[in-house]
Amino acid sequence: MASPCILLTPEALGAMLGFPVRQVSEVQTFEGHADRIVRLRLGGALPPGRPETLIAKVYGPEWYAAGLPELRFYRELLPATPGLPVPALLGACDDAAARRCVLLLEDLSGAYQPVSFPPAAAVLEQVVDALADFHAAWWNAPALQAPAWGHPDLDVTRMPQVLDAAALAVHAQAARQATASFLKRPGLTGRERRLLERVAARWPAAFRTRVELGQHTLIHGDLHLMGNVFHAADGLEVRLIDWATIKRGLGPHDLMFMLIPADAPDRLQRDTALVGRYHAGLQRAGISTYSLAQCLLDYRLSLMTNLLQATLQGSLRWFRRTAALVEVWHSAALLED
Repeated sequence: MASPCILLTPEALGAMLGFPVRQVSEVQTFEGHADRIVRLRLGGALPPGRPETLIAKVYGPEWYAAGLPELRFYRELLPATPGLPVPALLGACDDAAARRCVLLLEDLSGAYQPVSFPPAAAVLEQVVDALADFHAAWWNAPALQAPAWGHPDLDVTRMPQVLDAAALAVHAQAARQATASFLKRPGLTGRERRLLERVAARWPAAFRTRVELGQHTLIHGDLHLMGNVFHAADGLEVRLIDWATIKRGLGPHDLMFMLIPADAPDRLQRDTALVGRYHAGLQRAGISTYSLAQCLLDYRLSLMTNLLQATLQGSLRWFRRTAALVEVWHSAALLED
């Protein structure tokens, strides 16, 4: 018999949702890190207040490990982070023996829309405020010392992960291998090659030294504006989606990663103001031992971390976008002897 965690039949959906489902139809499919991501429409009489559509994320054996972090986020972490603006988890199924799981999530399409570019200032400010609240809730939390947070990630978002020295060495080795391959591609300028070689050689020690200082939190790990942030029409409410890459890290990394594609004529001034807004949000939440100066240093260091992530992705486009910001922020100076 097929695992109920792979079927999207009315019976299986009803068991996950907690109410009878008479009919179901697939409306739209999406690409992503899962076997299937699909918008479903529920037919027939529904209980009052129940949504007619939802998003189903289906993980079979090949993708099972990728689905568990988001399931853990909703079941264990979100209850300890009240008010975080994320889609609601409507139902779920986890069959560990069959290595299959399903998440049924709120469909945002009726009230929220993807970010358009250039993003509105109100949208960026709302995301910054949400990040500050989320990071503050987990700042230096004892739960971050749980063994589960100490295992090296294997996906392309691994580089900002805070780990012990031995596990960081695993990421450093992956970065060296990716860099060696990336340097072979045509089209890189001499300036770009020198920057990448310098970062690959010196970032591991710089990041390890920063990790040893403490001041860690949980980070989203992949909070890009091109699909993982939605906002209401007035820009005054946002929703942050796709929490499968959550990890222990430096809070400003999420802010840096979110802002990379958000071009502006006054780029440095705008981004500096948003870092200041983020830090002020941390302070309001009670984080008093983390200075603005350290926050700015962590932002600059995170830009170099992202250069290595771009090499893991094999993306010249994102390497160049990040490299331009490394220059704007004079981040490479952090690697000087």
